[in-house]
Amino acid sequence: MNYKYDAVETGKRIRAIRKQNKFTQEQLAEELYLTAESVSNFENGKTMCMPENIAKICELFGVTSDYIYYGVESASKVKNPLMDSIMAKLSGCSADELDRIDKMISLFLG
Repeated sequence: MNYKYDAVETGKRIRAIRKQNKFTQEQLAEELYLTAESVSNFENGKTMCMPENIAKICELFGVTSDYIYYGVESASKVKNPLMDSIMAKLSGCSADELDRIDKMISLFLG
């Protein structure tokens, strides 16, 4: 995986996710406290979208910064049925039980 920032590709992903969510540039600009011209500039790769704006875009549209910057979902977003099953079992445990389970996992994994 190439983790090199590419303003044009990042802008394309921002535009795509904005359109998927039926936002205009003006609506996104309002959410980010920017002008529509600023949104247009980073969607076209003319300027870099600042990290605080990326964070807000991720929050608004339910995507990760890994997706916005690199076009990939982070490992934490990838579905794993076994992990889902384990998490479901753990969700019913008391704090005491979770503490004991944590200690057992530490013994197994070192």
